[in-house]
Amino acid sequence: MDKFPVHTLTPLLILLTYLSAYKDGKLTCDRYLINSSLYLITSISIFFTGLKVIHDKKIQLEKKHKAGFGLLLLVLVFSLSYVKNNTIRHLMWFLILVLFSLILNYEKYDKELIEDTFKKMLLIVLLCVFIAIQFPQYIKPKMGTILIFGLLFVFVFRIIDTFFFNKKYNTFISSIAVFIFSAFIIYDTDRIMKDAKECVKSKNPDYLNNMINMFLNLMNLFNNLIVMVEE
Repeated sequence: MDKFPVHTLTPLLILLTYLSAYKDGKLTCDRYLINSSLYLITSISIFFTGLKVIHDKKIQLEKKHKAGFGLLLLVLVFSLSYVKNNTIRHLMWFLILVLFSLILNYEKYDKELIEDTFKKMLLIVLLCVFIAIQFPQYIKPKMGTILIFGLLFVFVFRIIDTFFFNKKYNTFISSIAVFIFSAFIIYDTDRIMKDAKECVKSKNPDYLNNMINMFLNLMNLFNNLIVMVEE
């Protein structure tokens, strides 16, 4: 992370994303897939910039502070869809990324472990995107509902495992979570491609909403995958 000029790259990505996704100060449907990718890459860059600043400043949060920031994070994520003002939504998303940087701590992991996990995640993502592009006929709207129920199952299972089994099944739960978030990537990739076609008619692009879903998929995929790789 120290050798990667993420703090220099991030402002350039923000500028590039704005120039590509906006026309006359308004979001445009032109280059929809490219703009969606730029939004995602820029968000990841902001997140890693936050991690680097926290690492360089040696910022350490107590558990109670992490819990408080985590609660604020959930409130912001769930309330984001109800906010209509585009500027406020982007500011909220920036704050969400900063909070993610504060809460998630990868310093406890070995550098080689992180790199190995990232490579595995990249392969999974590429496979998921390939499936979404090649087999869109098998991706139905009800798939999203099924995945949400699966996610609730994982959430409840993890709470039970933490309080009653001392994380005995942590790796197994993470394996299920990796499968679910991989499926979410397939589902959301298909939705982005459909939105690209619909945007031509509606003229109402919503890059932020699509990018948020994909970013959360990637973060959760990585966090669960690193547990499996560590074991």
